[in-house]
Amino acid sequence: MIEDNEIEKRWNNKLHMLYENELWLNEQAKKGRILKSFDRASACFTETHPEYISYKIIVLNQKKAKNQIKVIEHQGFTFVGSCNEYHIFYINEKYGHIRPSLNENMAEFARNWLNKQMVNSFAWSLIAIAPIMITIIFVRDNIIQAFVELPTVFDILLGFAVITSIVEGIHEYRAVSRTKKYFLEQEEYRSVWRTKKSIAKWACLITIGILAFVFLFQRFYLKPKQYSISEVQKTMPIVLVQDIEQDTGRSERIAEFQRTVNKDYHAEINHTLLASNQYRAWQTISGSYMMTDYYEVAIESLAQPLARELPLNDITDTKKEELKRVDIEGLDAVYTWKDGSCVKVSACKGNRVMYIWNLGDMQIKDILREIAEVL
Repeated sequence: MIEDNEIEKRWNNKLHMLYENELWLNEQAKKGRILKSFDRASACFTETHPEYISYKIIVLNQKKAKNQIKVIEHQGFTFVGSCNEYHIFYINEKYGHIRPSLNENMAEFARNWLNKQMVNSFAWSLIAIAPIMITIIFVRDNIIQAFVELPTVFDILLGFAVITSIVEGIHEYRAVSRTKKYFLEQEEYRSVWRTKKSIAKWACLITIGILAFVFLFQRFYLKPKQYSISEVQKTMPIVLVQDIEQDTGRSERIAEFQRTVNKDYHAEINHTLLASNQYRAWQTISGSYMMTDYYEVAIESLAQPLARELPLNDITDTKKEELKRVDIEGLDAVYTWKDGSCVKVSACKGNRVMYIWNLGDMQIKDILREIAEVL
């Protein structure tokens, strides 16, 4: 229980930042706040008149701490308290430039403890981005497609989580590295950076939670809006079934499907950060099935890799070698794959990419001709 003349404050820095915490404690002493006790989260001070003392934080082996504390006290330091390996002493500010002398065993333990903190500095970053890395591993064959189809808010949150995790990891590593030199080599910082206790770790974890919630909500509860093929034609190019089919007797029925949303004849339009215009369209007529994916990528250099990647969906590793690249006038890159009546064709021109998966009697040359015309 905190008494009337006591005040509790959270540590201004993470515990392993020894030098920063020493300076913070010295400032509190000059304000008349003398350290009484502490734990990993906060420090309790007694409010009295200003004291000009210099605190020293030492990392000691808990099993041997009793004798090691006496060794340090014999050097003129006064012991305040401890929490696990964390031990705090003070000395008159006049002798503040002197640090406790550590014997070989004490120095070795401190070195190992600080090395562990350096490893831990990256651990949270790895944990934060682990779900992202696992997802990338699972979609490694279609990584570009996965990213261009991510919703814009998802892209932003994903980028924030990754960048924040990396920056936090680097910052923590540098902080512990400086502390290690200061503690073991008596090397003070050229400039002191008072780093507040970072919330980046929690920001990353919360971001990952938001990403997971958004993904699951969209996946299972939101049904994408469906559009007629004619609606898609107003803003984006598309290859129509009647463009390829030779049976003109079906034209009227196809035209009717084209004007209305039908379970076998519709499209889903999407807009994302990496592909501002994109859609997936389905067209089924008398047993002939065609699915079309279209993307207008924001970064043109992604077009050719994406065009090559799209036909690899649902193709086993043993058959991926059958994917062929062909040269077609008017198109930057064309990839084709055929297995019986199943045909996959992917092409790009500039920043536009079109992929067609067809099951029926359509010929690759006919599909390529129509793609070249609309792109």
